[in-house]
Amino acid sequence: MPFKTHKMLLALSVGIVGIMLTANSALAIPANCAQRAEMVEKLKIRFGESRQSIGLTPGGQALELFADLENGTWTILLTLPNGTSCMMASGHDYQAVKQPAGQDV
Repeated sequence: MPFKTHKMLLALSVGIVGIMLTANSALAIPANCAQRAEMVEKLKIRFGESRQSIGLTPGGQALELFADLENGTWTILLTLPNGTSCMMASGHDYQAVKQPAGQDV
């Protein structure tokens, strides 16, 4: 392969890799993340959801379940130690279930 063609292919390959890396880094910051207070306010105003339960992960992150008991919408929010919260999942038909400890589903 002539040197000029080889050089052009190399430049094209570097350009494609650069575009892919840029796209991946843009995807690494989810659009459904914000400061916790902002996320909680949005869940309250837009969906009528309030916190129903909370737990801590081994990494010190807060995992919270928000739900509207009247219309059944729910959202799982994960809050990092720096205060950034991300919506991990959401849905409908939420039901609060009280089940005695040790009893299988």
